[in-house]
Amino acid sequence: MNDEIKLHQALGEMKRTAEQLYPLFNAINDEIDKLKEEDPNDPLTTKKTLKYLSKSILELGGNLEDQAKFIEKEQ
Repeated sequence: MNDEIKLHQALGEMKRTAEQLYPLFNAINDEIDKLKEEDPNDPLTTKKTLKYLSKSILELGGNLEDQAKFIEKEQ
């Protein structure tokens, strides 16, 4: 298998992975929203920490998608 085919397959996998992260982000956020805030003045509550982590998932999906598009454009 040549390098161009491998690259094309890798880009496809990056896009599929990114697409799978968006519903995961939404599902996690729905569950986080159901949590009761422990102490609104505490910057490290479980809810705030989970929100931060879920945002990281969303950013990861966006980054994967953007990188795949950039690589395709450069070819």
